Amino acid sequence: MSVDIKPEWLPDLQEYRAEPRLDSVARSFTSANRGMFVVHALREEIFPQHPRRVRLLDVGVGKQGYYFYCSYEPYMIAAALEGAGINYQMDIVDTDSAVIADLKKRRKIFFPAQYLGDLDHRDAWLSYLAATKQKARSRDKSDSVEPTSLTSPEDLRAQWDIMANLLVARVPNSFVSKLQDGGIKPIQGDIATARIGQRGRYNLIACVNVLYLLSESGQKLAFYNMANSLEKDGLLIMNDLRRGRMPSETGKVFTTSPILDFYGGWLTEEKMKDLGLVPYKQLESTGGNVTFSFKKI
Repeated sequence: MSVDIKPEWLPDLQEYRAEPRLDSVARSFTSANRGMFVVHALREEIFPQHPRRVRLLDVGVGKQGYYFYCSYEPYMIAAALEGAGINYQMDIVDTDSAVIADLKKRRKIFFPAQYLGDLDHRDAWLSYLAATKQKARSRDKSDSVEPTSLTSPEDLRAQWDIMANLLVARVPNSFVSKLQDGGIKPIQGDIATARIGQRGRYNLIACVNVLYLLSESGQKLAFYNMANSLEKDGLLIMNDLRRGRMPSETGKVFTTSPILDFYGGWLTEEKMKDLGLVPYKQLESTGGNVTFSFKKI
């Protein structure tokens, strides 16, 4: 089903662009285990249907986590595809120009050794190493890592402990080569307005920890944009449909209602139908969050 005809309830684009925004730093938190939302969806739902080639979109990947800057989600995705021997094309959307610049130049990722004691983080890291057929090594003086800016003594001590015991691995070989030949395309923009799906509709769109940062108008526009870029039977996965409050670094608080109608939000069954989507199922969750998925019909 195509949703090229815009639903009547879709907000005005220019009015949305005039709305206040959260500071970009509020959108950038990430960790190694966050990418496993997408990896599980790929392995369980996409690989069986598309064993040779996959097109996907990763939204809001961020780069701030563990007291230093490093993205994880797109590399976890690329590693899973590379390990399965599946060719792929990936677009990556983020509002932060620093995230986009980092994706284009990064060749190493880092993991705090002390997080090997956390089951979710350890499994994500070991899965990444296995898929990319490499062993991690300890960080040395040649490995440049940018620490996050901190002020409290407690945070600074925690940061020192983390930075002193980092493990290092290369980014997937396929990620580097596809950046060079155009198979991976980083796009700076807001998912509510970004030009996506220009190279073909996606088999999977991952939008984790993003929509609750948008106003209700932004959420509706983002859902429309993503639904219109999915191919038939494609999956849209996300984990933040029950929340609606996010403070910014300047102290402002932006409040939106939850998204799903079941939790009192705007996304009713009728609106899903307008978007050509049907609820699919809950996928594996991490850290107490629930991953929802929708299928394009």
